[in-house]
Amino acid sequence: MDLTLDKLLTPEAAKSVYEYITNSDSFKFSVSMSAHKSNKMYIVTGTCWKCNESINAAMIRDEQLSTNKFYGPADFSKNQIQFAREKGVIIEEHFSFTRQETYLANTCGKCKTFIGEHYLFTEYFVTAMNGDCDFKTYDVF
Repeated sequence: MDLTLDKLLTPEAAKSVYEYITNSDSFKFSVSMSAHKSNKMYIVTGTCWKCNESINAAMIRDEQLSTNKFYGPADFSKNQIQFAREKGVIIEEHFSFTRQETYLANTCGKCKTFIGEHYLFTEYFVTAMNGDCDFKTYDVF
């Protein structure tokens, strides 16, 4: 499932997040270095919503400036899944009662609950962008 800023946040909040991302030095550097842009994988170290243990959650930001799409492990390539796992992210299949389907999702190592696609963005990515938890970014193709 693709997540876009304009569908998840108020217009003012989406604009603030977009400006934060596009005005960062690393973003300017990556745009100026290559016509072929890689996507950015964000690995956020946050807290599991169910058991409060530390959890690493991975998501990818599509670097095409006109789209601003984010997506989680359900849409990762095999190489992206392997890369995230090597960085300490637990990705497993889960059944979502909301979506009525099984898909790959970020998973808590302790209680084995998963982070749904919507909450991955609103509760982990936005929290990281606000400086409330740690994150790292990696170029991925």
